Amino acid sequence: MTQGKIRILCVGPSAVSYRDLLAGFPVEISVAEEMTEGIGAARRTDPDVIICSAHLPGGTGEAFLRKVREDDFFGGSGFALVSPGTGETDAHLSGGPDVVWDGSETSGRLFREIRLLARLRGDGEALARSRERLDAAAILVRKQKAALKKMKRAALNDRTMLQNTLRQVTLMNAERDRLREEATLLSRVNRGNREGIMTLISSLIEAKPGCPRGHGANVAKIALFMARDLGLDASETGNIERAARLHEAGKLFIPDALLRKSPDEYTPVEEERMDAHPLKAETLLMGFTGFKAEASIVRHLHERFEGTGVPDGLKKDRIPLGARIIALADGYEEIASADSSPNLGEIFSRIEARVGSRYDPKLMPALHRYAAAHPPGDTERCIELSMFELKPGYVLASGIYTALGAKLLPVNTVLTEAAIERIARYNKIDPLDEKVFVKGTVQ
Repeated sequence: MTQGKIRILCVGPSAVSYRDLLAGFPVEISVAEEMTEGIGAARRTDPDVIICSAHLPGGTGEAFLRKVREDDFFGGSGFALVSPGTGETDAHLSGGPDVVWDGSETSGRLFREIRLLARLRGDGEALARSRERLDAAAILVRKQKAALKKMKRAALNDRTMLQNTLRQVTLMNAERDRLREEATLLSRVNRGNREGIMTLISSLIEAKPGCPRGHGANVAKIALFMARDLGLDASETGNIERAARLHEAGKLFIPDALLRKSPDEYTPVEEERMDAHPLKAETLLMGFTGFKAEASIVRHLHERFEGTGVPDGLKKDRIPLGARIIALADGYEEIASADSSPNLGEIFSRIEARVGSRYDPKLMPALHRYAAAHPPGDTERCIELSMFELKPGYVLASGIYTALGAKLLPVNTVLTEAAIERIARYNKIDPLDEKVFVKGTVQ
């Protein structure tokens, strides 16, 4: 319908006569005389209702109806067939029209039936739209079902993959636990093996002339104390302790006759051979599993702090810390054990004569703390003080060094006001170790 008017197409002479009956009603009427013209007019106007004569030039109304309904262009127009005075209503209805008129209809009845036919067309179009929507919905449902089925398959695959992954994780965890147990066992075996190797090498060393029994263990004890005092971690302190126990392993390759000689009796060749024994120790330790760190420390035992040592001429902090600690511990233990009644002051006087050249000055406080905790034999008391607690008359049990290793005051210095002022003045320029060791009883 257009603006509330019913669109009507009248085809054939009998149908055209209905135009006058519908005058005054809300309708728009198009006319066609014969079938072909009627098809064209139907295409142009898309009528709500077609009124067609039963007999048309060149055909019949039923033939026209078939052509209209076979044409996909039309959306279900109501169809009225006019067959005046023939009495063939039932026969015509079997041909497919919605209604058959005989020409005796009044205008009011005619319009009511036309309006009903138009409404049927609208209902048919609405039904068609509903069917289209239903078809579209059915297609969507099928797609959703297909998507859901696909998702279910994917979920099933994911579940299978997850189960497989969980199984693999379980197996990996079991394997990890097994490997961890094996690693723990191997670690225990390795520790046992290492301890056995260390015990064997230590026994062989102590069996050599010129290698005092217990020297390696004593050096290890001192080095371990110093390493812990310096705040090194357990791994580093362990490496240093083991390297200290084995620091003379290279002497196993030196003839006994040479080991019995005093250093003053060495020829240049023999002196060079003695200086090289840490390299022999490195080679020996590298031949055993688990001694790489210790071998590296032992290699550098004969380096000198000022850089003129062997084998690599390393200087200051370029020398491994473990090697510097063991060198100082070895020197201390050698001096302390050489005298049956060692004097701590004399020991440190001899050591400090080599501080800055052979030994690292920064390690002296740690050695002093060891000596205070483990005094050698009958020795005088050594007390640790803050530099701010120093008073005139105190005697230094340890030299005072700058951060760069320069000696500020030597051991056995009797402190005066001027010396204390010098310490305080230098500390403002280049901060010193706040701990100082003095002899005797402090008041």
